[in-house]
Amino acid sequence: MASTSTALGTVLAAIALKALLDRPTLLDNAANSLPSGHVAAVAGVAAAVTLVTSPAPRLFVALTGLTAVALTGVATLALRWHRPSDVIASAILAIGVAAMTHMMRLSTALRRAAPEPHGGSDRVG
Repeated sequence: MASTSTALGTVLAAIALKALLDRPTLLDNAANSLPSGHVAAVAGVAAAVTLVTSPAPRLFVALTGLTAVALTGVATLALRWHRPSDVIASAILAIGVAAMTHMMRLSTALRRAAPEPHGGSDRVG
């Protein structure tokens, strides 16, 4: 569930931000491109897989995901689909969504592990 929330949440957040943010026209008349949806999708999947990986191979998985994100970012820049800020914003967005997903998962686990309060208000008699 956390992996699906991270990957899908990153893509949906990228779509929403692209619709909400207004980017100034610099040297070209390109459409609003912040954040990059392509990079957001790859970064969201990379973050999701890293979150669900066991601790031993996690560094390798994270570095592999980082490589995939970097290659996707370089490709979108080389094709002139995006500005560098679009690529960086997508990576930061994926990290933020992954962090929020992880914190919600930890919060839920802590609430489930906490003992039930034994107050007198719910007792009869």
